[in-house]
Amino acid sequence: MTCSFVVVDIRRYDALIVYASPTFCNLTGYDEHEVIGRNCRFLQSPDGRLQRGEQRFYTAPEAVSYLKRSLVADKECQTSMINYRKGGAAFINLVTVIPLPGGVNNTPAEADDVAYHVGFQIDLSQQPSAILQRLRDGSYIVDYSRKLSTTQSITAAQSTRDWRVNATTMSGVSNDLRTLLAEPAFVNSIPLSMPAVAPVPSPTGERADPYDGNKPLHLFLLESTPDFVHVMSLKGAFLYVAPAVRRVLGYDPDELVGKSIAEFCHPADVVPLMRELKESSVTSVSPGLGQYSAAAAGDGALSDTQVSYGQPGRPRTVDLLFRMQAKAGNYLWIECRGRLHVEPGKGRKAIILSGRVRHLPRLDWGIIERAGGLEPPTPTLPSGARRSPTGSEDEHGEMEREFWGLLSGNGAFLFVGTAVRDVLGWGAGEIIGRTIGDLVGGHATVEARLAVAAGMARVLSASAPDETCQLSCEMTRKDGVVVVVSIVFYPSQDDGAVSTTCSPSSSSRPVVCQVKLAQPS
Repeated sequence: MTCSFVVVDIRRYDALIVYASPTFCNLTGYDEHEVIGRNCRFLQSPDGRLQRGEQRFYTAPEAVSYLKRSLVADKECQTSMINYRKGGAAFINLVTVIPLPGGVNNTPAEADDVAYHVGFQIDLSQQPSAILQRLRDGSYIVDYSRKLSTTQSITAAQSTRDWRVNATTMSGVSNDLRTLLAEPAFVNSIPLSMPAVAPVPSPTGERADPYDGNKPLHLFLLESTPDFVHVMSLKGAFLYVAPAVRRVLGYDPDELVGKSIAEFCHPADVVPLMRELKESSVTSVSPGLGQYSAAAAGDGALSDTQVSYGQPGRPRTVDLLFRMQAKAGNYLWIECRGRLHVEPGKGRKAIILSGRVRHLPRLDWGIIERAGGLEPPTPTLPSGARRSPTGSEDEHGEMEREFWGLLSGNGAFLFVGTAVRDVLGWGAGEIIGRTIGDLVGGHATVEARLAVAAGMARVLSASAPDETCQLSCEMTRKDGVVVVVSIVFYPSQDDGAVSTTCSPSSSSRPVVCQVKLAQPS
């Protein structure tokens, strides 16, 4: 008896085969170039064409599910199942999969990392007498109870389309929760909204299943999550919107599905938003890199036939930031993140995104003016002179005397302007993450830090939206020189949100700070 095997790189999308032994090619009838870069599931179909997520009509779905659960958990597993050689000839395959610990380089730091799985295959129908002898002495363990007839396999595969059945077979769910989800009384007690989706014609004319893929746990999460999941076409039309959009924007899902995002987007953001959606579906692979980059898109609307893909790999991430009109009429900044999805077996394409309100602070000029306004830059070079590559002066020979920053509730810099280099000598990247108290120095460091903390607390707890706090202290530059500065704390403002669940509390709302060099006496 011979044993064939393949090596699978689980770090790659869809766990692709990176090596196949010659005996594997002899067993399956496929040449090596037909195997490398594919998932092993092609053996589960007579024609070798099986997309990820498709139903298993020609092998036992229970065996497939057992393999999947074990491999996701990086556990050794063994089962027998019907596989198919090139040309469609069926055989009973004893499949054994062993995860290989040690990561990529087998260093001590990678001792518990798994990067590869090795899958062994034995044709049980080739030498049944030898197999039975091995079974008697315990060399192989085969669970023949997993074998199903073709009719039983089809019935079992079709039954998994019902979400009540799927709910009891989900991986990553505790036994207690699985028990609850199997009880109709518990499921019926959850206020679930059936998903609103745009009608998409089936190319094969098959009848739509209203419960296809919908499990009660998934529906409950889509209802309760603070972000709203939505699916858009390549041209920006909403195909699906989760019920959580009610809390974020105030709309019912039915009010968005079937409409274009351009109808709700701020007019100034429509063009860049639609361009980003268009470019998100046009990807290419740089030779030798295996990474996706946006390809140049032509003029006009993008049709499905214009979408190109690099193989193997993963569609690039889609990041969107735009203003969208809430049902109340005001515009909110919406941040969306997701990627392109191609429906297995059908080729329909859509972009799956998760959206949330992005609170961007703003200031009215009135409160800035009352606090002293802006500090003008100081000329440092003759007119027409340019700064050196390492200098901080701009091309007009001016040095900034103030910088602006955004502080968290505990005083850490979330953002800082590049002018901080002129004022304190630090780069913006060196300041972000540090607290403003770390920059305070001089003779009364402790007292100054307490004053800074008190000023921030005053602004955070202020009831009036235009209340500011201004104080003077000393700060230490990067070169060790102590300078006197004036700090102004401003309460950040935003346009609000539809509900309090989307609006940050006063303690978590960021504080805008203005740091100005004191005028020389």
